[in-house]
Amino acid sequence: MNAVRRFAREDVVPALAPWVVSRAIVLVALAVARDLGEQLRLGLRAIPLRQGLFAWDAAYYRDIAQGGYDAVAEAGLRFFPGLPLLVRALAWPIGGRVGPVLIVVVNLAALLYAGALHRLVLEETADRGLARRTVWLALLVPPALCFVFGYSEAVFGLLAVLVFLAARRRRWWWAAAAAFAASLTRPTGVLLVAPIVIEALAAWRATPEADRRIAGVLRPLVAVLAPAAGLLAFLGWSAASGRGFLTPLQIQSSSQLRGGFVAPWTALRMAGSNLGSGDRLGSGLHLVWAIVVIACVVAVARRLPTAYWVWAALSVAVALSAPNLDSFERYAVATFPVLIGAGILTARPRDLFPAVLAAAGAGMFGATYLVLQGRLVP
Repeated sequence: MNAVRRFAREDVVPALAPWVVSRAIVLVALAVARDLGEQLRLGLRAIPLRQGLFAWDAAYYRDIAQGGYDAVAEAGLRFFPGLPLLVRALAWPIGGRVGPVLIVVVNLAALLYAGALHRLVLEETADRGLARRTVWLALLVPPALCFVFGYSEAVFGLLAVLVFLAARRRRWWWAAAAAFAASLTRPTGVLLVAPIVIEALAAWRATPEADRRIAGVLRPLVAVLAPAAGLLAFLGWSAASGRGFLTPLQIQSSSQLRGGFVAPWTALRMAGSNLGSGDRLGSGLHLVWAIVVIACVVAVARRLPTAYWVWAALSVAVALSAPNLDSFERYAVATFPVLIGAGILTARPRDLFPAVLAAAGAGMFGATYLVLQGRLVP
């Protein structure tokens, strides 16, 4: 209980201001978009505008939580069940009202994600300025609008931070539980096996040879296997329900969605071509974001232990290995080392950070407006 109070006082409280500000920005953008939509008579045409905080993928999570995968089209199988299962369980006592519960869960998870990120940065660097900048950027960069809508990234980001906190503290059972849940939440959760392996090997090497026992191997081994176990649990259920073992992963290969796999540099070259041809708001903008994200990963590699940049690099590489880079930025904000890297890069000059936050807030407002108008894929 003392640890919970300390976490709330020292880590959640510093996250409250950016959490409130970011939600105010998104809600104001929603109100403006609806007002302009009514004036321009766009309400019937802009489907995301009618859906509000359940726009785009959020509607899938809500419908799966309400009626399972039978309640959505086959393409909905690409959405992993971690968030819908949690929402359904929490909504049961209040009559199954999954919509409000989904929004509350996501937004509460965003606050806890920021708080846990604050704690992790302090434990790794003892740099309160970096922890503060990371939290503000985590909640205020434009792609963080998904932490307000009914998306799974906030829950996944929180679980990923918990995996690192637990593994770095050598609390393997907690690391295993968080990694299993993360893989049930997003398919890329399986990539958490890499940092867990790195930390497990480091712990093994740090143990005196005379003290090494089989029992000391079992707990980290369970943590290492947990990400794959979470993925296999959902794929196994998919096969048992007659939908196919690999169907949840294969659906993403559709040309209408992520598409097949390409080399990351090929995807970047395609984005650069689109940027040069005038598609700056659409796929061309992904090149700019990709450069920023890669710079953040490099900054993390120079400041934090190996596990952080390895997991970030793997996650970014997978996100960039698609012909369609829509939602790349959303994936990046759930890869928390990227956010720490952003905090590192904005350390100097110190008096410039308020301007960075102002630009981020303006970008969040604009991105939210465009998302609701159906002109930008979150």
